[in-house]
Amino acid sequence: MRRTLSQIPEKLRAVFLIGLLVALCCSGVWSVSHYFNQDGTAHLYNAYLMGEILKGNEQILQFASLNPQPVPNQTGHWLLALFLPVFGAAIATKLMVTLTFALFVSAIVWLRVQVAGNDRRGLVLAALMGCVLAFNWLWFLGFYNFILAAAGFAFGLGLWWRWRMEMNAFRAACLAAVFVLTFLSHLVSFGLLVGAVFTLAALNFRTLPRASLLWTLAAGAATAPLILSYLVTSRDVGSFSPRWSFVTDILSPGQWVTQTISADPFALISRKSFPFVEASSSAFTAFTPLVWLLLAICILIGGMVLSRRSSSAGSLSDSHQGWFLLAILFILVWLFGPDDLGKSHGGYLRERTLILGLVCLLPWLDIRRLSKRSFAAAAFCLTAILVYQTAVVWEYAARSNGLAEPFLSAGAAIANNDAFGSIIVIDEPPRFRAQPLFNLTPLVGIGKNAAVWDNYEFGYNLFPVVASSTEMRKFVYDFRESNTFDLRDLIENQEAKRRDLDGVLAREHSRFRVLLVWNDQPEIAAIRNKWFEERPFFEAGDLQLFRHR
Repeated sequence: MRRTLSQIPEKLRAVFLIGLLVALCCSGVWSVSHYFNQDGTAHLYNAYLMGEILKGNEQILQFASLNPQPVPNQTGHWLLALFLPVFGAAIATKLMVTLTFALFVSAIVWLRVQVAGNDRRGLVLAALMGCVLAFNWLWFLGFYNFILAAAGFAFGLGLWWRWRMEMNAFRAACLAAVFVLTFLSHLVSFGLLVGAVFTLAALNFRTLPRASLLWTLAAGAATAPLILSYLVTSRDVGSFSPRWSFVTDILSPGQWVTQTISADPFALISRKSFPFVEASSSAFTAFTPLVWLLLAICILIGGMVLSRRSSSAGSLSDSHQGWFLLAILFILVWLFGPDDLGKSHGGYLRERTLILGLVCLLPWLDIRRLSKRSFAAAAFCLTAILVYQTAVVWEYAARSNGLAEPFLSAGAAIANNDAFGSIIVIDEPPRFRAQPLFNLTPLVGIGKNAAVWDNYEFGYNLFPVVASSTEMRKFVYDFRESNTFDLRDLIENQEAKRRDLDGVLAREHSRFRVLLVWNDQPEIAAIRNKWFEERPFFEAGDLQLFRHR
């Protein structure tokens, strides 16, 4: 007899639900020939360099080498290095975008199951909430390492909770391995994971066996060499300096409101825009995903309160309250914490913390006795977010595909050994949070032996592939700080930036054989004409290639 849905085991139902939702949410990624995000193309190029370095490519080794330090921001690069030779740049990107989305959602469902059980409502809530949280703009921009680390955060917390009463040497080693992998993916998620585990252990100190507490401490201590190594390495890139971008007067309510609005991690598109609608309107802010997410959470918490008042049955055990405390702590960091700890240590601290704080909130939500009406209302809000964000990705995919084509065609016009870089001028109205033009130039370098000086990762010592010398790293940093002009940015001093570009090229123009220019402007032409031919030898839409004189 054919199985009915109710006869399918809960685990298989969870896998089916996750697979269906991920396929729908990521359908836009696969709807075009070339889907490229903002930072993912830079990661892709560096993954190519890593593969060539491992092959012993002498021409690549002249300007690039593997970082000997066990720094964060590298697991995504190694995965791309595996995908790229097999699938090519376009498919490797799509696989990575889909895989990171799916792993994050799966880890969130796993966490919910380990803490609150695998009841049907809980699985549906976890899958919907997981997809909503996965639709953040850090994923949208191609911050693969952070998303992998966020999945490690959720998985690691679930693993510790599952084993917390019976920790032993083997389990401590497994937990330490998760800590290490999370560290190698992203520093913020690692720090929050270790901090969250120790916080939960402290809150449950009286009920946990002493052996479990000691093994948990040992798992955390195993990461000490990595932390010390990072602290030593980071001395070269700057100290930890908390920075608040929008708050200069702590007594100003308006500045705190701006601070909160500015760190919305779920705004993939301008709040005044709507997918596939050209007109902009303030009325479209009503569809802001964060508003609908907060509404869904309020409905769930309100339903929990009402159900507890009307029921004599107990709620989740007291040990579960630690999850609520963690969520509140993370949300407070989002509201009042710094935007970053220094540019060289990565940015968007508050956005990352909010995402992981909402991950911690999910296990605490007790929806077992929630009314059908309340659960349906919350599920509707979450589903509306998924429909909206999926539509945004579909529209963005078409835009990304159109921008990538001129760069891909330019690749055939640049010789295998012609070192090059670009000057990018962006003057279109802001719409999407991701702007692929910032990093599409490295895409042209995949498959070539030439250096691409637009590789921003060369300017830091915190990635798995680095420039071969300190001098070269400084040049790349200076060039990347001056070669992209966003005319939409009213704060940016365009004249000062042009002076910086002029100075960099005056010192380093001999490093270039070819200069790629997107959306040429008279002011830019006056600079490049000093060292490059006035007429391009290749044109494709707004893209032009100029040879060095």
